[in-house]
Amino acid sequence: MQKQTATILSAELSGFQSLAENLPPDEITPLLGEIHALVEKTARLHQGKINRYTGDTFLVVFNASRKDHTGSVNAVNAAFELKDQLDSFIKDRKMDSSLTLKLGLATGDIIMGGFGKDEKTQETIMGEALVYANRICQFAGEGQILVDEKIREACKENIEFQVLEPIPIKGGETTLPIFELIVKKRKKLDLTKSSERKITSEMVGRIREAELIEGLIKNLVTAKGTVVNIVGKAGIGKSRLLAEIKEQPLFEGVVLLQGSASSIGKNLSYHPIISIFKSWAKITEDDSQSESAEKLEKEIRRVASAKVDEIYPFIATMMGLPLTGMHKERVDGIEGEALEKLILKNLRDLIVTSVKVTPLIIVIEDMHWADSSSITMLESLFKLSGSHRVMFINILRPGYKESGDYIIKYLVDNLPGDHITINISPLANTESKELIDNLLQKARLPEEINEVIIKKTEGNPFFIEEVIRSFIDEGIVEIKDNHFRVTDKIHNAKIPETINDVILSRVDKLDEKTRELLNTASVIGRNFYYKVLEEATDTIEEKDVQMISESKPKEEIEYLFKHALAQQLTYDSIIQQSRKDLHLKIARSIEKVFAENIQDYYGTLAYHYTKAENKEKTIHYLILAGDESMKSGASSEASSFYKDALNQMPESRKNNNSDLEIRDLEFKNVVAYHAIGKNIEARESATVFCRKYFGYKILNSGYPLMFRAIHSMLKFVFVINNQSLFFKREVDNDFHLFARTISQWGQAIATL
Repeated sequence: MQKQTATILSAELSGFQSLAENLPPDEITPLLGEIHALVEKTARLHQGKINRYTGDTFLVVFNASRKDHTGSVNAVNAAFELKDQLDSFIKDRKMDSSLTLKLGLATGDIIMGGFGKDEKTQETIMGEALVYANRICQFAGEGQILVDEKIREACKENIEFQVLEPIPIKGGETTLPIFELIVKKRKKLDLTKSSERKITSEMVGRIREAELIEGLIKNLVTAKGTVVNIVGKAGIGKSRLLAEIKEQPLFEGVVLLQGSASSIGKNLSYHPIISIFKSWAKITEDDSQSESAEKLEKEIRRVASAKVDEIYPFIATMMGLPLTGMHKERVDGIEGEALEKLILKNLRDLIVTSVKVTPLIIVIEDMHWADSSSITMLESLFKLSGSHRVMFINILRPGYKESGDYIIKYLVDNLPGDHITINISPLANTESKELIDNLLQKARLPEEINEVIIKKTEGNPFFIEEVIRSFIDEGIVEIKDNHFRVTDKIHNAKIPETINDVILSRVDKLDEKTRELLNTASVIGRNFYYKVLEEATDTIEEKDVQMISESKPKEEIEYLFKHALAQQLTYDSIIQQSRKDLHLKIARSIEKVFAENIQDYYGTLAYHYTKAENKEKTIHYLILAGDESMKSGASSEASSFYKDALNQMPESRKNNNSDLEIRDLEFKNVVAYHAIGKNIEARESATVFCRKYFGYKILNSGYPLMFRAIHSMLKFVFVINNQSLFFKREVDNDFHLFARTISQWGQAIATL
């Protein structure tokens, strides 16, 4: 026997008896079994354990302690969840039933122990909490959740309660205060860590969208996932909506992995997926390749220990991490399409294995900037949501045909019942007014000014915030005794016509050093590391311009512009020559700061040197980025890098057949074409390559092509198996390259 503190949930299925009377006897037991499984699954997800289940009643025990309120919180969350799950159960089966739950919850001391011997042992509980929970359940009406005072105290910050009349206990000698759970309070972002100049507001006008997504997350926890697209124009509040949802308690029962695509990353192989895995494995920019590999393997072993030796080599290859020993042997010789397929297979296996334990939500921000290899991979991963507890949340802007729009069309055509697109609309006029009032706290603008702001901003929350910030910058709104105050300057206020105008106006008013810092940061991109910024600028001072925020501790700090528009418009405002100089400075800073992990930045360096118009460095890093992409199975990006490198080459070099760097680059392009399935381009490129460098003309059209191809392949096989008849000396590098090119041509022809 053991005495402990616990929260007891006592429940009764109201209406079950009348339902059972109208069902055939052979349907009652299976129905009870399904309900029992639903209850058990929900209880387990909230760290509860079913102690007793008898037909239409059941008890769930949640361990608690006097030091915290975990048991009470878990029990209350389970009670809400059980009601929702039963409603969904009835709706899914289209049952014409008044089946509802009545629940009573109480916290207190219990005695728990086993009675009986061997297999007949039963775990039994008794004590104050059990008596009170059962008594409260008796007094509950259909659909009510009633709790005692201890639970009310434990959960009052997050739950709204209604006080009810106390109920009699102990033969009517005393009474027990009871309370009805009304609704969960929505948690809000912690906006208190602000300087006095900062403006903040609780979320306005997105409750319906938030509740829709939260409902899908509840379904994820107990059933299966889905794919959610959050679509809206820049500044409309997509990321803020997600930030609010992440504050809700239901996120405590899931694993959240978050990554983002980059505005400079259309050709950065698997960029959003790699960012997710780095976050998951806690890999920082300071980690060496060996440290990163060790962290990744450790995390994979934690969730898929039985498959780690199979999964790890391919995930590490995708991330560009070095392999040794048996892991290297596992991947050696696999390339092109075969490598891409094996990376995808093992990524799927890792997700499927991990979600058996805990549901998973994968968030990708700025999906409209995703690279093509990531999109191809995600097409397959999205399908997992139909049968596994994994949810994908894609945050994107409309109007990007090859990425965001393509993904939405793919989901409509291939997963019609397993995805939802939520279009974020502009705020209504009343909501815009509410946001303005929230931002200014107790201060109030003249009504005519409110009307102008609402009209010009057209319901765009970011635009509204920037207008209010510009008022503070210009002294139209000032701070006095930690409160905002509207000054007489308001009558001469000019509201910018566009969001671009208001941001650029604010940037122009900054002092020279702050503007220089902001310009440098904008050249790096929306996300940028403190170490790179520090290396690239002469001085860094703390500035409160509310365009940049901090996402990590300073030793591994990553900053980001609060909005992509702020970064883009700041960047666009820099004169051309200064922009070139800054790109050059940033590229050299990255080379210096990340010298040990330089391979992770080949694509980024190619971008900055391109913008700096340094052709020699651009070509160098484009080729390295292509090689790295081929090694990681991102053939599409490799092809883009190689083609860009060829385009950057001077014509004199491209026409020089003895230029070995050009020759190698053109051959790499042939291989990349074939790897991504562009067999016509692979065939034509191989044909030109053989004529240009070896004077060998390949027939490429009509029926003779088929017979020539078959003849060539049979001859090739014969030669390989009878080398001594054909070769009197060792094969040199030139012939080896020629043979490889013919092989690529043959594979392309065979596929065609």
